[in-house]
Amino acid sequence: MKTKNKLILFSIFLIFLLFLIIITFSINYNSNNSRENFNNTNTSNTSNKSNTFNIILLGDSILANENYVINPSKNSVYSQLKEALNLKSKKSSNQSYTIYCYAEDNAFINDVYNQLNKLNSQDLNQSQTNIIILSIGGNDLINQTKTKLKQEYKLLIKSIQEKFPNSKLIICDIYYPKSSYYNQFNDIIKNWNNFLSNLINQQNNENYSSNIIYLPLSILLTENSDFINSIEPSISGSTKIINELIKLIN
Repeated sequence: MKTKNKLILFSIFLIFLLFLIIITFSINYNSNNSRENFNNTNTSNTSNKSNTFNIILLGDSILANENYVINPSKNSVYSQLKEALNLKSKKSSNQSYTIYCYAEDNAFINDVYNQLNKLNSQDLNQSQTNIIILSIGGNDLINQTKTKLKQEYKLLIKSIQEKFPNSKLIICDIYYPKSSYYNQFNDIIKNWNNFLSNLINQQNNENYSSNIIYLPLSILLTENSDFINSIEPSISGSTKIINELIKLIN
């Protein structure tokens, strides 16, 4: 009788132990599946995440030459940049670009503040990448309107960085216009470009988070065919500018 009872108790114990094993296996299996599904979902979301870039043009007619090229809706700096970015977006399905052009013909350094005021930073999604392209100072130099241009330019850069602290800033230098009249400004332009280069190097060295890039138009645009009216970017000049900008926009 005692032996029979022991067998019964032992059988009950085995059944209970088997039940525990089954429950434990089931819990672990469901947990692993949940974790795998979560990881797969995260991976999927990451791979499908879209990168949106806001391209902001500020400055003068170097970036706003619509009044000088034929068929500006196709050949201006803005139009060529828009087309190039559309092609770039098609090659990379998870990237898109929106262009804001506030550059204006005949603009001076102080005019850029008005251009900035037209662009409300709150309208730009903070998760998006802002790339600001600035070309200004040529009209100030040629007209020699003020003596403290370098100080004004530094203040402008500071204002842009404060308004868009996490943005990439591409600064264009001044090219040398192709005419005997404008040759008189070559030394002034050279001095200005040295100032810009030194300013950018200084900022990048002092602040490792600074994201300023120097675009030397003075090296890119050197042929007579690059200009209209001896001073404005032609169709081919615009193309040279765009080809270089596309390399820097990423």
